[in-house]
Amino acid sequence: MNLRQIELDAIAHKNGPVPADAIVLENTSEMAAYLGVREDRVYELLGICGRLIEPQWKPVLRGEKPRGMNAFGTFENDQHAGRENPLDGCETIEAIEALNWPDPYDFNFEMMRPMIDSYHGEVAMRGPGWRPLFFKIADLWGMEEALVNMLSEPELFEVAVERVFEFSYRHAERYMETVGDSVDVFYCCDDFATQRGLMFSPEQWRKWFKPYYAKLFAIGKKYNRPVWFHSCGDITPVLPDMIEIGMDVWETVQLHALPFGMEKLKSEYGRDLCFFGGISTQKLPFMTPNEVHEITARTIDVMAKDGGYICGGDHHIQKEVPPENVLALFETVREFQ
Repeated sequence: MNLRQIELDAIAHKNGPVPADAIVLENTSEMAAYLGVREDRVYELLGICGRLIEPQWKPVLRGEKPRGMNAFGTFENDQHAGRENPLDGCETIEAIEALNWPDPYDFNFEMMRPMIDSYHGEVAMRGPGWRPLFFKIADLWGMEEALVNMLSEPELFEVAVERVFEFSYRHAERYMETVGDSVDVFYCCDDFATQRGLMFSPEQWRKWFKPYYAKLFAIGKKYNRPVWFHSCGDITPVLPDMIEIGMDVWETVQLHALPFGMEKLKSEYGRDLCFFGGISTQKLPFMTPNEVHEITARTIDVMAKDGGYICGGDHHIQKEVPPENVLALFETVREFQ
């Protein structure tokens, strides 16, 4: 059984080997030096079962826009000082409509096929990736302005959400039209919660975002692909809604942020959801390798019962994590394979 099948079996709630995966290893160069291999072999040697296949924005590839800029004209990961919010000051529907909204097709979709072929069916591939709704609204308006407008300017907020959704939906459609026969999992993302709960009420979430997520998830279901959804923090108030509209995998499960333990999470939602994450990346830099082994094994014992669990860090594994701890995590998972 190869890594791809191990991950797909876990998503299908089949008892068997426990898969390992990672959102991002930010310390790939450090891991490569520690393992004595090229950087492009780190994921393979750690036994990571999945890969993100994500098209890139053509203007960056052509050198017309700076690296790190996204299609909306903002920068990922706050890597540039003087962050701009393109919707800042837009006080009318006409002003929002006049924004230079991106072309969802202006991506290198045609370059994904060679990427997929290079893995020879050995790993589970997912995409299209980070094309959020609420988080993009917050990016365009600024977080505070977005939350204020949700309540005080609902007409403006509705138009902005519709335009962002139109981009995400058409982009996902084109992605699946191009490689839907080859990717294993329909993967989409958003962030609308903190480690203390949702950023707004469940009622507001259901009003503004649930219908759009349902339409996005339907794209994956059209291709008979499981829907893998990223959302950080405590989203348990709307987990039943997410299950209702078709979410199959929840990334990333930050167990320390939830209002109950992993035993209750598994018993209440484990029949409907496969969980990815569970190993705190906030604690990972400060543990010993033995402690990493113990907490990983304990988490697997609970979360992998009857399948439905993909083990890994509950967020990006960052540069300050010692390579010994990363290795301890993935070697522990291998013990359950």
